[in-house]
Amino acid sequence: MSVCALCMKDDETHDHLFFYCQLSSAIWNSLKTLMNKQMVDCKWNETINNFAEKPCNNSIWSIVRRLCLAAAVYGIWRERNSRIFSDERCTHETVFGKICDQVRSRLISLKAKSSSAISQVEHVWNIKIRRINN
Repeated sequence: MSVCALCMKDDETHDHLFFYCQLSSAIWNSLKTLMNKQMVDCKWNETINNFAEKPCNNSIWSIVRRLCLAAAVYGIWRERNSRIFSDERCTHETVFGKICDQVRSRLISLKAKSSSAISQVEHVWNIKIRRINN
């Protein structure tokens, strides 16, 4: 087992990397506020189970949650690889910013009917989502 490339403190496991590690935990906790999600767990299996229990539908918050999870895993994994293979490091704020940019890009490409949930997402993410005419 190798040491986590993000914190250089603990063994690198799925549970540690997603989202127990200090860097990934800071990113995940910040993301949770942007996806209208309250979770106290930081274990990978619990996170996945929590997402699996939620409806996977076309509601805007369901889409936001899935985009955030995918972008977080991808962004954290890229940062890990960058530290291991290129000896380049970013702060958790920078990684978080890249993840948010990725989620924003996907959200602004959506078309949706007007609703209070759409307005909430627009406010939280500081974006404008194109509307479908009823």
